[in-house]
Amino acid sequence: MTPVEKVTDFTLKSFTGYTGPSCLFGRSNIFFAPNGNGKSSLALGLRTEYLKTHDEANLRIYNKHFVSEQLLLQDGGGIKGVKADFGKVDVDLEKRIQEQSDLNDKAQAEIDTLTEENEKLIAATTTTLDDIFKRRKGKASIAKKPIKEGIHEKVVQLWTDDYTNAVKQFPDEKYDEIDGEKDFKSTLDLINSLSLSRSPEIAEADFEELGRITAKTYSTIEIPSADIVSWLETGLELHSGKDHCEYCKSPLDTKEVAQRIQAYLDDERSVDRKILEKIQNSLRLIYKNINGITDASETVTVTLEQDESVKQSLAALATSKQAIEDAGKVIADKIEAMSEKASIDVDSLKNTLDTAQEHIQALLDVREKLKSLYEDKINRLEILVKGAIGFEVKNSQLVSDNTAAYTENNKKIAELKKDIRTRTEAIRKLRDSKSDLSDFAEYLNQIFEEIGIGFKLVLSGKAYALQHSILNVDLNIDDISEGERNLLALVYFYYEMLGSDKKNLKDNLEIVIIDDPATSMDDENRFFILELVKSIIDNRNFQSFVLTHSWRDYCDLCYGKYEEANVKKFEITKVSGQSDIELSRSVTMPYRKLYKEIYEFSQKTADQLTPDEALHMPNTMRRVLEEYIRFNFGIALATQSSYNEIAVALFETEVINISVNNEAKLKKLLSVCNVLSHGTTPTRSIAEIHTSSRFLMNRIKDINTYHHNEMKQ
Repeated sequence: MTPVEKVTDFTLKSFTGYTGPSCLFGRSNIFFAPNGNGKSSLALGLRTEYLKTHDEANLRIYNKHFVSEQLLLQDGGGIKGVKADFGKVDVDLEKRIQEQSDLNDKAQAEIDTLTEENEKLIAATTTTLDDIFKRRKGKASIAKKPIKEGIHEKVVQLWTDDYTNAVKQFPDEKYDEIDGEKDFKSTLDLINSLSLSRSPEIAEADFEELGRITAKTYSTIEIPSADIVSWLETGLELHSGKDHCEYCKSPLDTKEVAQRIQAYLDDERSVDRKILEKIQNSLRLIYKNINGITDASETVTVTLEQDESVKQSLAALATSKQAIEDAGKVIADKIEAMSEKASIDVDSLKNTLDTAQEHIQALLDVREKLKSLYEDKINRLEILVKGAIGFEVKNSQLVSDNTAAYTENNKKIAELKKDIRTRTEAIRKLRDSKSDLSDFAEYLNQIFEEIGIGFKLVLSGKAYALQHSILNVDLNIDDISEGERNLLALVYFYYEMLGSDKKNLKDNLEIVIIDDPATSMDDENRFFILELVKSIIDNRNFQSFVLTHSWRDYCDLCYGKYEEANVKKFEITKVSGQSDIELSRSVTMPYRKLYKEIYEFSQKTADQLTPDEALHMPNTMRRVLEEYIRFNFGIALATQSSYNEIAVALFETEVINISVNNEAKLKKLLSVCNVLSHGTTPTRSIAEIHTSSRFLMNRIKDINTYHHNEMKQ
């Protein structure tokens, strides 16, 4: 006699006043039902039916509410403890616990001593840093480094980094001399006041004329100097149209004067002398400029910070003065005696002047460089002062010694804390082993380790807590994935039913109900869970009910299970909103069954389609399409990322070669399979799903007729 042979007058969601099934339930019962057909409702109905005449202590039910209602404590304080007696108590536990506790106390005392020493080191270093900061800061707008935990490892390093940064920008600065009071502006004013300028230029044509004129002799006709001739020209302009001199009132023939002036101007000697006088004037200005620079050479050298190139340029300019002076004398003598030849090395003079100009430019460049540098220093005084503070911090022996001692102490503290954590975990395990809850946790942890789950159960008072298996940090149930949560719940559910021998389930069990055991699990964990469920199905000591929405899981669970062993296989169907339980006479392979479902759906007319039927069709289409392309073409998923490969599989050509109409149909199929695969939304029509099912069946039929005909049967 089985505890539950049928449900009677059962009403919940899609079951309304239902009594059945007509064939009655067996010892073990396996159900397949697509989501929405009433599977979870039936699981609750079976529980209600059992409790009409039996004790709840002899029933176990696993469903989507198990985690919140059965696994977790109501106050959220952890996972419910399970009493078990799988081993023997260690009589030396207290002694071993005390030994580990004593070692922890000794380690903690050493940590306290090192921590106190670190506080003294921090205080001494802070005082030193404050002193350096006050002395160096001056008027600079800088702030202290925020002193938080670990001053020696952080604050000292921050000041040192400031020094490194400053050196990158101002490598030649004397950081031991800098403070916030340093007046870079006065130095900049000296640089700006330095009188340096380029000399006038003598044109190339003038050098050629100089060589020609000095080598030529002229007649001794008395001709006024160029200045006198120029003066006469000016006077003539003042007396234009007048017949008496404005100065002496004597008769004046301006025409005659004009003719005489023009004669002077037209005379070759006069013209050439005027050229020489122009060159002579330029040489005087050049000499004056160079002489002014060399006379102030000491000031220039100091102001331009003893730059070696400055010294070289000043020396070169001093040397050039003599050559320029000598050339000036030759030109002056020639002007006074145009009838005499003069000797002058024009090329040498030109080279001297060019070289002098280059040295003047070199001095100007150094001045501009220093000017820019000091302007930058004024603008970045903060960087320099920080660098100066960092320089002193870096070179402070006290800071260096304190930092080394602090770092070494922290290293020892970290090692001691690690030892304490290790011993604390050992103490916890020793104390846990005294608890009647420890055996169950230890046993489950062995299972979790074998299947590679990254968490474990640890005792927490009269309950369990989740803990990361490697990091040993506490976890919340929400910190693990849905698949891991379901796995934890199923393993907990199963092993809570174990007897003391760790092999057989408890004798008092009369009925076990499991709803969707392998939800959201990967293949490896799914295999492990299904094996547990199969052992429940095979157990002859109680009645079992296993319900799943996965046809694949249903087939796996039904394999090798026969009615002769009192194992019955059912399908929950839903027609016009009403659920029913039917006995399944044969279980076909998942792919074949799903393929046939799509084919039959595709063959219906529009008026034959129902929302309930269309609800799960997108998921079914996705599974069939993925299975087909995976087996025949090695394509893993029917997603948009594999769009072109799927086109080749269904059309035997790439997307670019198919018609616009067919491409649109393919896009619609993938959209239906992926967007709607977890349930049809009200905004999408049944017609879309139906059209895509026809398209899928027709494509497979066209490219693989034999396969299509075999699967649709």
